Amino acid sequence: MEEQIQKLKQPRIIQYTSKSVNYSITKVTWIPKSARFASLGISSSNKGKFQIFSLKNNKIVTQHEANLPHPLTCCTFDHCKLDNRQVALGDNDGWLWVYDLENLNKPLFKTNAHPNQSLAAVAGCGRVHGAPELATAGFDGNVRVYDVRLPNQSVAFLDGSGDGRQAWSVAFGDAYDATHRCVAAGYDNGDLKVFDLRMNAMLWEHNLKNGIVSLSYDRAESRQNKLLATCLEGRFSVIDMKTRYTGDDDAYPEFPSVSQKTEGTVWDGAWLPQNDRLFVTCSAQGEASLWEYVYPSERSIGDPPHGVAGQIKLVHKHNFTSQPLRSWSWNRDKAGLACASGFDQRVYVAVCSNLDQLD
Repeated sequence: MEEQIQKLKQPRIIQYTSKSVNYSITKVTWIPKSARFASLGISSSNKGKFQIFSLKNNKIVTQHEANLPHPLTCCTFDHCKLDNRQVALGDNDGWLWVYDLENLNKPLFKTNAHPNQSLAAVAGCGRVHGAPELATAGFDGNVRVYDVRLPNQSVAFLDGSGDGRQAWSVAFGDAYDATHRCVAAGYDNGDLKVFDLRMNAMLWEHNLKNGIVSLSYDRAESRQNKLLATCLEGRFSVIDMKTRYTGDDDAYPEFPSVSQKTEGTVWDGAWLPQNDRLFVTCSAQGEASLWEYVYPSERSIGDPPHGVAGQIKLVHKHNFTSQPLRSWSWNRDKAGLACASGFDQRVYVAVCSNLDQLD
């Protein structure tokens, strides 16, 4: 009996409700300071679909929907202040769009970031510090950074077209004040590149051996801490970026990391906003897994100091669907509340309980 009680007190992922849609979903995300969430994807007529949902009487209900000319691949709200709900959308033809949620008929900003190539991922920065910027990753191998106040002009450009690679993922980090920020980009061959925008220089390059599907910093608006990379072949890695080794001993990496091997593609990864030790991964088997990053007793040792990686511990996992789970988004205001989507053309609302029981 005591063992059963202890199990009930452990954190758990609980599926609250779900809803079927008539298009292939590529991304879901909570709308800032709202009880609503958005879903986007590709319709059967190869057009873009964008929907806004809310919860009513324990069910997901559609509040608004819009049809857009090109299939939608990605989105973010992270470039705008919390009270300014402007959504950035990327599409299969390489266009980047910014819309006011109250008027999806006329874009506030648009640019052809990756002509005739899919815009695979978009990340935003400016919610807390500095200029409202968007970073895009495209199948042409390039990564571009835009200030949404400057139409049709990228403020930074990482040229990757010469080596024939595709850029699949992108994330902002290190944005702890108005001038500092970096961009991490992941590629189809496993290359991970971190670019310092302030210094206009490459900070770090590394290869994770498998194509990088998603990237996520645990705290984008603070100094670089941890970077989560999810990959093909069932692998994901957490890279501790707090201490960079500057010595010449090959036994120590520049940044320490710890990896985990599962089955199939790890389609998405997301840190819990309220706790930088917890994150979720989405699997090809339709599972969401809640993990804890356990810090070492000392994060750096030696002279010159080198970082020490922690450990990854599985807390709980839940199967939502028999098909891959594609996307996951945490609510920033309600700890443990999340929305998700799968290849089964369903959106889900989930709750992670007992998160305060972890030490």
